[in-house]
Amino acid sequence: MRKRYSCPHRGCRHVHAQGQPCHVFVPTRKLKEPEPDSDLDSDEMSSDEDDVDALQNMSAEEVEEMHRAEAQAAAEAGADAEITMADIMKMGKKGLSMLAKGGQQLKEAAKHGAHKAKMTGKRLRGKASNGMPTPDWVKKCGYRRCNCDYGVPDNDPEFLAVPGERYVGGICINTGVCAPVPPPARVLAPPEECLRGAFPFLNPKSLGRAKAVTGLWAKEVALQPHYHDMRYFEPVCEIQAHNRRIESCFGFRGFAYTSGDNCIKVWDMRERQGTLAHTCCKDTAPITVAMEIDAFLFLASANGALRKWSMPFKVTNIDFRGSMWLHNKVVNDMAHWKKGQESVLFTVCDDRICRVWDLTVNRCIHVIDPIDRESGTLRSACCSDQFFFIGSSNGRIDVYLTERKCRRQDRHICHLPSGPVPYCHQTTLSHGDPEVRPVVTALEVGGFHHREDYLFTGGSDGRIQIFSLPDYGLEFPLVHILDLHTAPVTSLRCSWAHLITGGDDGRLNVLSLYCNDWKIALERRHILPKERVKCLFIADEDDIEQDVAHLYLGTNRGRLLMYRLGSYV
Repeated sequence: MRKRYSCPHRGCRHVHAQGQPCHVFVPTRKLKEPEPDSDLDSDEMSSDEDDVDALQNMSAEEVEEMHRAEAQAAAEAGADAEITMADIMKMGKKGLSMLAKGGQQLKEAAKHGAHKAKMTGKRLRGKASNGMPTPDWVKKCGYRRCNCDYGVPDNDPEFLAVPGERYVGGICINTGVCAPVPPPARVLAPPEECLRGAFPFLNPKSLGRAKAVTGLWAKEVALQPHYHDMRYFEPVCEIQAHNRRIESCFGFRGFAYTSGDNCIKVWDMRERQGTLAHTCCKDTAPITVAMEIDAFLFLASANGALRKWSMPFKVTNIDFRGSMWLHNKVVNDMAHWKKGQESVLFTVCDDRICRVWDLTVNRCIHVIDPIDRESGTLRSACCSDQFFFIGSSNGRIDVYLTERKCRRQDRHICHLPSGPVPYCHQTTLSHGDPEVRPVVTALEVGGFHHREDYLFTGGSDGRIQIFSLPDYGLEFPLVHILDLHTAPVTSLRCSWAHLITGGDDGRLNVLSLYCNDWKIALERRHILPKERVKCLFIADEDDIEQDVAHLYLGTNRGRLLMYRLGSYV
């Protein structure tokens, strides 16, 4: 039988190959002996005191009897303590065996040292494997790697090979990496009923990838109308609406309203023919912004006027209702906010003033004068339920609260006993390079399913910045920057599933709001050759087609284009 070499570490009892380092973890420190209890001495002292008290209370006869018992016990103990010659010989043999055992241990230690030096030389020459490192988590547990070189030969029948990688709970204890993932097993394709129930909820880009899986999936994807709308993204109706550029457009009750040539034209789009229904609202200056609010038409002009018109079901009966003329320069944008019975309209102008109009009484109730030491004009505006944003010509975006509240933590006028003042300036955001300071040309608040999750800002540098809207506080983290245009961004619009951008480079981009990664959110890009996109509007009502949204696009050459966006379930 072969001689077996044992590891000097008592904690290592694993049988491993000769010449291979042992990977077993052994403790690096021993457990400390428990410290003696300090209460023991006090107990002994208290017992001695009790014996003295008992001795004092005993009689003379009891004391004499106690002394005789102690003498007899001492005589018996002396008889037992007598050491014979046999006991001495036995103790000598035990001492000799201990000396022999100590010599054997010294011999094994010397041999272990020589073997260790020999293996070190082999490792330096590359003829033996190096020791394994001890992981940090093992060191924290009070253990280390054994790395001894002893073991039984490979040809021994009792040899047990040590695995190179040992996995515990799917994690390799040698390297710390996870176990390799097994290849996926082939499964049966889902039936047609499952595909028909799931595909209507996927965006067109995901459907395009699903189409390449199997023939059955491609057949079911071809039945999804919103996939065709994005794949074949072409105008369904084209109108030469005006001789000059279209300043603004919107849709209402199946009609398209366009502003241009100092007037408003109404187009019947219910049959997708684009027939002219009426021409109205003529003005002495270009109509820069047109907006429908609660079945009323509000128009802003380049001369600073704000006019209100009725919008009956018969478009030929559009009637003038009033004028609100307090601005003295071009009104660049309008934003509407409504909560309960409150209905407020914000107008921003080149006179560097934002006016707040109460639409229930049709008068100006407040004037917002943004703190701007660099004299930037106000170019764009948008609202959410909680915030109101104003974009300036110097890259600034001023943030206000729509209600009479304040989130600022510094000491200012809102901390007076009278409470917060209306439309207190909260914070300022920045668009683009601070040195270039591009014009903030478009603002939009939106998210998937019309959630107000993001603020989209477009500028004259062609970039679109995405800020996340906070529920509390005034932190607006910058989520992503989109470089989709090579010219100024002119319009941003959000449907319940898409973000649509237009610019002076003639590009129309459609991005998915469902996608979490904005780098791959672009679903479709349409380019208008030799034309500029000046305005966009998403008509998501059911007047034209049930559960289908349409996109209106106005160009600098007076053309109105209509696209079918499709729908999600």
